[in-house]
Amino acid sequence: MSPEEQVEPLTHRLLEEHPPAATDRAHFFAAQYDAGLTWVHHPVGHGGIGVERAAQRRVFELLTASGTPIL
Repeated sequence: MSPEEQVEPLTHRLLEEHPPAATDRAHFFAAQYDAGLTWVHHPVGHGGIGVERAAQRRVFELLTASGTPIL
């Protein structure tokens, strides 16, 4: 599975559990960090999931398409 494919289900779960329109911005960003989708190339527990930095672009695409503000 490619890094981009790895981040897609995590991003969709984040959006389902914390709908951007109904979630306080600070809480959304905290949930994004906890999900490892803030800096995907960082280790687990440090805002990432340990995949290639290029996968962050896919996270941003999915978040932007949902109307989520980007950090």
